[in-house]
Amino acid sequence: MRRSAVAAALVASVVAQTTITDDASVASSKSFDYIIAGGGLTGLTVANKLSAAGKTVLVVEAGPNSEDVTSVNVATARGGITAAECNWKYDALGDDGSALGWQIDSGRCLGGSSSINGMVWFHPTKPEMDALKNLGNKGWDWNSLYPYMKAVEHNHLPNDAQRADGANVDQGLHGYSGPVNVSFPDAMRIPDAQRLYKAAMPLVFEGLKLSDDLSDRDNSAMASTSWTIWNDESSGTDVVRRSSAAHAFLYAEDQQRSTLTVLYNHKVLSVTFDSKIKATGIQFGPSDGGSIMTASAKKEVLLASGSLQTPPILERSGVGDADILEQFGIDALVDLPAVGRNLQDQPGTGASALVNDANATNTELIDNINLFAPVISLVNMDELFGSNSSAKGAALTKSINAKAQAAVDAGTMVSKKSAQAVFGAQANLIVRNKMPIAEVVGESYPSVMTSVFWPLLPFSRGHVHIASSDPFASPAITPRLLSDDFDVSVAISVAKKAQSMFTTEPFAPVISTAYVDLPEGASDDDWEAWYKKTAYAASHWLGSSSMLPREYGGVVNNKLQVYGTKNLRVIDASILPMPITSHTMPAAYAIAQKAADIILGKDKSVN
Repeated sequence: MRRSAVAAALVASVVAQTTITDDASVASSKSFDYIIAGGGLTGLTVANKLSAAGKTVLVVEAGPNSEDVTSVNVATARGGITAAECNWKYDALGDDGSALGWQIDSGRCLGGSSSINGMVWFHPTKPEMDALKNLGNKGWDWNSLYPYMKAVEHNHLPNDAQRADGANVDQGLHGYSGPVNVSFPDAMRIPDAQRLYKAAMPLVFEGLKLSDDLSDRDNSAMASTSWTIWNDESSGTDVVRRSSAAHAFLYAEDQQRSTLTVLYNHKVLSVTFDSKIKATGIQFGPSDGGSIMTASAKKEVLLASGSLQTPPILERSGVGDADILEQFGIDALVDLPAVGRNLQDQPGTGASALVNDANATNTELIDNINLFAPVISLVNMDELFGSNSSAKGAALTKSINAKAQAAVDAGTMVSKKSAQAVFGAQANLIVRNKMPIAEVVGESYPSVMTSVFWPLLPFSRGHVHIASSDPFASPAITPRLLSDDFDVSVAISVAKKAQSMFTTEPFAPVISTAYVDLPEGASDDDWEAWYKKTAYAASHWLGSSSMLPREYGGVVNNKLQVYGTKNLRVIDASILPMPITSHTMPAAYAIAQKAADIILGKDKSVN
């Protein structure tokens, strides 16, 4: 008995450990059940679930291990998005291929964009998720996705002090036992500014109502937001830490897997196939270039490199538009023109107002960190366009055919039929369901109040493709933001109203000057030019590997399998064919968890 007890104790003391390394020997010429291209949000989530089921999994991530990077992990450091080692910083290109002069932020480290993003957390709506099923994706709707959003979440309810300063949560909408921490900061920042925004926004967006929780909405709403953060009191300094996918599913002690190998600082270059177009593994190499190696997948290869990198991997593998592949000497194994098209993001900019001298040092109003304070308003057509809303809606519905043809002509959609289906569904959400069409974020910085904003459901589409025969080269990303007339009208209207907000009565006691780089009485043409000059991408990229029937421009089916191939799936947010009105993390986590269940045969709804 004594010997057995000692042996049991020794076995129990041996804790399974995930292998996390940049030593390629752990993967080169090795075999795994599953290989995942990309160690971002969806890649790590799926890897966790597959390895927990006893499957051997290799994750290959192009960026570094950010476990000990303070600018990423300490949320108040506010350096995640500017940390060069964790951000691809792609050049945005125009239709002629020339650089537009601004860069695209995209996560390039373990955790992906969840390691550098703004950390805002609220759910998309039921009509948006149901639209996926209505576009021909059986098993993809609100009822199948919402439970995954709750399952991943560990919500820390606000205390009385936080509630007094604007924090609220509808408790029934959230999860409390998942690995992703969601909370308000221990001390709510700039409560005076939050009160001002909540008083002023409904004055310019008439009909907008204050909500306890942005996840509790049929369409539009306004509320203080929660974040993927947690208040770490272990050091005695109340450090606010980012709860990224890496911390939730990779680094945590209770998430260690002896069946999981994570190779960082290496880039997946292409998928290898046999003669039957069945994926057999990957080619990969050091991210800064070097020898190309291989690894084998006994079951499947799963692409989780995001909307800007998954299509180039497919194209380098011989899956994509045959005409594009031919330009770079790549044989088309599967002619799939939709790869890399339907790329979409939300174009943002901002307006500001100078705080008067009496409030220049009021820390209840202005914030030297600019974090965890935003009041977010999600504004629908009625609130944005007022009495012109019905006419705008009718014109939008009537314009779908023209929009579809324009997208085909621009090379951003594969066919008019495809574009009509997607744009029609999107217009229904806007006109019939009154989904919000603009997001307005109220923030503050030292000496200024700032409102940033963007159209939420843009019709503008771009594309991303390989640009070189060099497998290590960056892709060519052509966003084509604000190339659609309706998007421009939304942008102009929200910019005008956001700027005018600082001249309303609630802001009068604290504002010295409301300003924007435009003369008083500027025309709509002036506003359009200003918006396009100052716009940037919100980094909510979707659509470039759309989940749609193949005849409607799909890249993957409802089981996430790439058309024309076997044992190859896309498991990231690039499968979403339309923009959504929430920030992307909750939907991306739901996609990943559902993907893992589909792969493991647990999700029967897609059959």
